[in-house]
Amino acid sequence: MKPLKIGKIAIGGKRPVFILGPCVIESEKFVWRMAREISKICRAEDVDLIFKASYDKANRTSVKSFRGLAPQQGCELLAAIGEELKVPVTTDVHSPDEAKLAGTMIDLLQIPAFLCWMREAGYRVIFDATHSVQRPGGGGDKTSGDGALAPVLARAAVAVGCDGIFMEVHENPTRALSDAANQVPLKDLPKHLRMLKAIHAAVS
Repeated sequence: MKPLKIGKIAIGGKRPVFILGPCVIESEKFVWRMAREISKICRAEDVDLIFKASYDKANRTSVKSFRGLAPQQGCELLAAIGEELKVPVTTDVHSPDEAKLAGTMIDLLQIPAFLCWMREAGYRVIFDATHSVQRPGGGGDKTSGDGALAPVLARAAVAVGCDGIFMEVHENPTRALSDAANQVPLKDLPKHLRMLKAIHAAVS
């Protein structure tokens, strides 16, 4: 299989790819802060970053849960982040119309679906460490999970040959407006990236 090029990044190349960012755009200031911090960490650790945040969490457990921004506003914000930080950006879309809109501004579109990326079918594989530890509805009117296990599963995924890792990252997961139980603390990201890089180097 040829590597899949996303801007200057190659998924399935010699380096693992990391799709990182908070679950949802909680506010403009918040997502800019997170993007800058994650980008800074990834540059320091010399890893390839695709920044990700959802503009709209359409699949919430409760109708009372925080959703996010309108598609146009969210995509414009993510596009601006990508342009300033010089990194590809991705977000999830929920309809053909949203895909058309996002496709004009976003480098990589994520279509929410479990168990759909299989290498045997000829595709590159990014392991979703965050949602693999999720327990939908486990918190009553919200999702619970085992966020501490996300990096553990990420290590296993890289060890068996996945091309990259997707992890949601938050500066303070306990205060996150979505997926609070599953996101990786920003302060722990450098050590996780170092470990994942080392495993990838060992098995490549």
